[in-house]
Parts: sequence; structure tokens; C-alpha cells
Amino acid sequence: MPTTVAILGASGVYGRHLLPRLVARGHRVRALVRRPEAATVAASCGADVRAADVFDGASLRAGLDGCDVGINLATALPRPDGGTRENGNDSVSAGGTLDSAAHTRMTCGNDAFRNRVRNR
Repeated sequence: MPTTVAILGASGVYGRHLLPRLVARGHRVRALVRRPEAATVAASCGADVRAADVFDGASLRAGLDGCDVGINLATALPRPDGGTRENGNDSVSAGGTLDSAAHTRMTCGNDAFRNRVRNR
């Protein structure tokens, strides 16, 4: 049975390169993105594109529901003023948003907090 893999930041710099490779290997892929309309690579590969925000536990839980593995590749997180928080992943991990997905095994592509998110 194929593995269902959720990718946070699927339309970003890293996610858009990993996603087609996972699909090509026969995995079911769920692309979790802030703006589904921007996830053109994911949509063209046949991924299940869903809106999710790493700062919103409910949307994250809904996006990860039914997935075997989640990969966090979100690298530039938005600030309210329109800028980005390059180190925002640390606050997501420390604040427990990713921990809200207790039923999904998580891994992180960001070295800054790879060791801070528990594999489940």
C-alpha cells in the first residue's frame, strides 16, 4: 500500500522539487500550502492540494489527517507586516503547533529545528 506523505511548504523552494519525485515513486502526496492557487507544480503532479497554515493548529491537523508522514519544508514564514520570518520554524516547533499532529510522524527539512520535533 502506498504511503501518504504530507508536505508543508509544498509550493516553496524545496517542496516543489521533492513533490514530483515522491509522486513518481508511487506515493500519495498531500501538498499543504498557505495559498492553494500558487501550488501549480503540486496540482500538475496530481497531489492533493490543501490550504494549511503552520501557525493554525486546526488547519494543520486537518491537513495532516490520514497521512502517514509529514515533512515540514516551510522555510520563509509570513509576518503580519508582509515580510517573512526566516527563523519562524523555531517558534512553530517550540510553540507546539507541529506537536498538535500527534497522529502523524513528522520530519523537518530545516536544520535549525530538526532535532526539536519528535518523530512519532
